[in-house]
Amino acid sequence: MIKTFCNKCGKQLKYGDHRKVELTVRPYTTYGGRFNLDYCESCFKEIIGEEEYNAMIQREIVHKRRIEERKKEKELAQ
Repeated sequence: MIKTFCNKCGKQLKYGDHRKVELTVRPYTTYGGRFNLDYCESCFKEIIGEEEYNAMIQREIVHKRRIEERKKEKELAQ
């Protein structure tokens, strides 16, 4: 089993208890690249800001509701 740690605070993260972030750097030189980072919820919230974090959580809630509604509709149609 691979252990994962927060890239900001260093806390060990459990599966499903963290945010995976892909950071793309495009500098004016040729040394750009992509970085895959892992953050605990508190560090992620601190990095992106309170307003953006709350908006993201609301979008996730709406998305999960839609998935559940579609599942129920499929079950009723069968």
